[in-house]
Amino acid sequence: MDPYCQRHRSSRVEKIEIRAIALYQWAVDLDIERMAEAGDRYACACLGWMYHHGRGVDENYSTAVKWIRKAAEHGHADAQFMLGEMYHHGHGVNQSYSTAMECYRKAVKQDMLGEMYENGWGVDEYYSTAMEWYRKAAEQGHAYSQFHL
Repeated sequence: MDPYCQRHRSSRVEKIEIRAIALYQWAVDLDIERMAEAGDRYACACLGWMYHHGRGVDENYSTAVKWIRKAAEHGHADAQFMLGEMYHHGHGVNQSYSTAMECYRKAVKQDMLGEMYENGWGVDEYYSTAMEWYRKAAEQGHAYSQFHL
């Protein structure tokens, strides 16, 4: 339950959250970790996300990085993006904008690349390059990039 959304609570939201918790527990019961250890990149990404957010398991950034990195190495684009986020914010790893940038490039998340160039995180600050990345992402329907344009 999100303490920041208390005034927006409804019985429908609470039912959805209860269902989500049950699904995370179901993933644990299915032994998703065994699937991840067998090399299933989707299981690795899901398990990493679960550890990162403490869903169905105790929150543990270092374990999250382990599984997310494994999925990213197997070409899972969302995991590559998640790994970039972990480096960007220093969750379970030493903060590194340049490593985050590499991960974002692999994930081809142009809106995040635009932000990195706009703010000079791990790269020289270039507004024209930021605009190029924002434009590419905006053309793909990314609202964040559309806003920044």
